[in-house]
Amino acid sequence: MKQLHDHLLAMNKQSEETEEVCTAVLTTEHESEVWPLLCSQVIEGNKQDAIHKIARVLLEHDHLSWRQRIEWCQTPEEFQSLFQSIGIGNEQWRSSEWLSRKAKLAADEGGIGIQLAGLSCALRKRFGGHKEFVAWMDGMSEPERNFKEIVQFWKNPNDALLYFHSIGLDGDEWRNSGWLVKNAQLDTAAGGIGVSLSGLVQAIRKRFGGYRKFVAWMDGKEKVERSIYEIVNAWRNPEDADSYLRLIGLNDRQWNSSDWLSSKAKLEPKEGGIGSNLKPLARAIAKKFGRHKEFVAWMDGKSQADQTNLEIVESWQQPEDAESFFSEIGVPHEKWRSSWWLQKIAKLPLSSGGIEKNLLALSQKIRKRFGGHREFVAWVDGAILVDKIETVRQAQDIVHSECKRLELTTDEYLDPDPKSIKRNCLKSPALKAVLIFFRSNEQ
Repeated sequence: MKQLHDHLLAMNKQSEETEEVCTAVLTTEHESEVWPLLCSQVIEGNKQDAIHKIARVLLEHDHLSWRQRIEWCQTPEEFQSLFQSIGIGNEQWRSSEWLSRKAKLAADEGGIGIQLAGLSCALRKRFGGHKEFVAWMDGMSEPERNFKEIVQFWKNPNDALLYFHSIGLDGDEWRNSGWLVKNAQLDTAAGGIGVSLSGLVQAIRKRFGGYRKFVAWMDGKEKVERSIYEIVNAWRNPEDADSYLRLIGLNDRQWNSSDWLSSKAKLEPKEGGIGSNLKPLARAIAKKFGRHKEFVAWMDGKSQADQTNLEIVESWQQPEDAESFFSEIGVPHEKWRSSWWLQKIAKLPLSSGGIEKNLLALSQKIRKRFGGHREFVAWVDGAILVDKIETVRQAQDIVHSECKRLELTTDEYLDPDPKSIKRNCLKSPALKAVLIFFRSNEQ
């Protein structure tokens, strides 16, 4: 074996690879396989073929270093064979992170229990980088650039526009980072381009110091325009806010309604809007003030916001609370008993019988809490509020209580005349609930 080793080395003194193979030959324990190859190939003078075949034998027996192993893999197929023999599957070799750090872990932790950091290092050394190796395995002349490299390549706005065009962005969608993160990944039928661009947004922010700065760079501006959040946060007093709101075309306290800002402002003036999307403004106000009504209170110089209609109605613990509220806002004596008056008449001028207050929303909240305006009136008059009747005993107690309140005799309550029954139900929603309970039990 030593003689053949010397002979082989003498023919290839200039070859470092040959020296490595020859050194391995001297130390291999598989002489029975290596010896015939040496004899036949060296004697025939086909020394390069001999070196290659010997290396393959040594590789199969795990006798070469990682660098030696990959040096004798000349095609992607040979690399695939090498990876399979090691136990690397599912294209895990594509990740240098996996080779360097995770391969050594147990199978249940995502590894194969083999230290492959040396293999990763050898691949990078031979191909100039792991991405270059993966590109070579895929038959590409150079690796695909990641988002960071793509963004760093942009020397002017036109470079960026050319890239956006190459991935299917021909409009101004790139101006909206939110669209790139959330919508770009959707398929074309859903309004996207089928590409995840959240990594691109991160790369842009990192290079330009913020996405708005990137948009300013694209527009050729040296200074970034303030965002709506910065504008709202800069308001130190109501005058600042009023000045800005008038500047963008808001008059007559249109800002009083968050719904108007979010939904109606974008409509044309003839439809009640101003032709501008003010949804971002509504969001910025909510972020600064917590709730829109807190902003309205601040604009009106109040320390806290007025109660909402729902909060007002929910605060009524007894009938006197409701009657006191109607008295405070100027509702004439017992006009509140009519839902029609609250919804249609209250908003009219005093000369027309109203009080110049729109109480439609208040009427809606009353119906929501009490189940109907008639039920509310009955409650004010002392009726029992009944959510659900579950037992005959409960029904009997309700009948006794309501007949006493309404001064109904037993005969009057039990009168089978439909008109009498209807009259009692109109006076007392609780008695109507009792009637429904007994009829359902009969069925």
